[in-house]
Amino acid sequence: AMFGVFVGLGIENVTVSNHGGEEMEESAGGEEEGQVSGQVSGQIRDPNQRLHDRLQMFHLAEIDLATVTTSEYLALKEPHWHTKGGWTTQRSFDGLERRLLHAMMTNGNFTIVITGNWRNMGYGGNHVWQAMAGKMEVLLTELFQRLGVTLAVRAVGLPPLEKEGLSVTPLEAAGLNVGGRETLVHAMGWSSILGGDVDMVIWEDDGVDDDETNKERKGDEFSAQLFDFFARQALLAGTSHLPFLWGGNFHVLRNLHQYADVDVGQLGNGLFGVPETTKEELAYTLPWASQYLKCEKDQLKTACRKEEYQFQSRCWTGEGSATPQLDRIPILPTAVGWRMQQAKAYTAAYNLLAALLDAMDTWSERTIYEGQPLTDEYWHIGEYITNIREKVKALTEEDAPHCFQLEKSIKLPNRLCRNALKGRTEYTPRANPMETSIRSIVVPSETGATVAETNEMNPLEGMAVDEFVDNVPAGEVDPLELLHLEKNLRLRERYLGRRWLRTTSRTRDNKNISQWLGSLPDKKSSPKGNENDR
Repeated sequence: AMFGVFVGLGIENVTVSNHGGEEMEESAGGEEEGQVSGQVSGQIRDPNQRLHDRLQMFHLAEIDLATVTTSEYLALKEPHWHTKGGWTTQRSFDGLERRLLHAMMTNGNFTIVITGNWRNMGYGGNHVWQAMAGKMEVLLTELFQRLGVTLAVRAVGLPPLEKEGLSVTPLEAAGLNVGGRETLVHAMGWSSILGGDVDMVIWEDDGVDDDETNKERKGDEFSAQLFDFFARQALLAGTSHLPFLWGGNFHVLRNLHQYADVDVGQLGNGLFGVPETTKEELAYTLPWASQYLKCEKDQLKTACRKEEYQFQSRCWTGEGSATPQLDRIPILPTAVGWRMQQAKAYTAAYNLLAALLDAMDTWSERTIYEGQPLTDEYWHIGEYITNIREKVKALTEEDAPHCFQLEKSIKLPNRLCRNALKGRTEYTPRANPMETSIRSIVVPSETGATVAETNEMNPLEGMAVDEFVDNVPAGEVDPLELLHLEKNLRLRERYLGRRWLRTTSRTRDNKNISQWLGSLPDKKSSPKGNENDR
């Protein structure tokens, strides 16, 4: 279904049979446009080729970081990982499965944090549900609910700073666009601002990307130092959760993986399998999600980046009036539109579903032979977390030098590379805003006066306006409707659920995930394990 969003359903020779068994090429008279009555049948066009294309589009390469020691060698070994599903290691992928099994066994939470450069987070011209984080939550929430897991996707990062009236100069704003700079403020209070309950971090801070199709975006040495600091704070932030790290500097990821057993990987964008827009006037012939998304011809790149093709966002400003005025969200020149945001979200979600299917395979196979419940060794994470945290604290400058070099670069004490930081802020986006605000630590004055508290989270009033991109156009592939998982509570989009899901880098046939749901224990009988392990 997710593959079909970008390439279509691939069905041909469609016929409609009425109740009498006669075939019709068009809908019966009196039917509304686009509707048919009777039995609809058709054939999948070249299913083997379609399967091959799907495997290639979302292929998640498993590499051996013991032998792949540089990003240059990685580019030679997996030249298209940027435009496919990305890369990880076998041990890291197993670690992601363990986290998912733990969430299912305990009926707990699974929290994803998406952070980094404002462009990759959807700022500068998109609604929040058009960004990568919003799309991922919409795709996965209902499925996780059916597995007894509460999914939370947080997007935390600084907004664009190239605005009039801010105290940031254009030169300073340009400097923040280089990888790593914008996330420093959050890393200084990681466990409070981004949360200590995170299971997966997607870090994208690549700055301006002039070639979105196949380019290894590299920051400078200072960027690597800042990312190393960010990654260590993420790993030290919690006691009962430990994040899988997607994205960031290759050498930092490799050092953490090899010397501290950290689970790492880098995500692609899936453009490898997206049909190319060859002519501006022919884009309408492609599936809705693929139009103007992949434009490899130089003469077409400028046309495909037109605002009307990449952004569909309007705000209501009616202030309670019956007919609110529609205004576009101001679009910044280097912002990333909703089409690329959607492609990245689908790729990340696909990788997570691949790990989920492998996790359910493990659950099924082990319990068939060993009985219920699943043995602790497959899903307990207490010792797993302790091992990695202690190894991160014990890292030396010889093994992982980047974070320690910040003492020379910006006079950041080396001890901060080994100790978790907490913080408080007032207007910065953050996890648990009421508990991590500056007001929460302000003490009363001598007269007993306190800072006024408020629970008002949405001060705006007016009418919500249905968005063009909020609804999939008629005739286009909607994975949530296709998989029969739409619910009454859609919160401006439908939710993804179960049906045909497959693992990306591991060889297996498609399996219907619904066959596993019957073997899952309910919440009342779910084994809890000891408190420290949970």
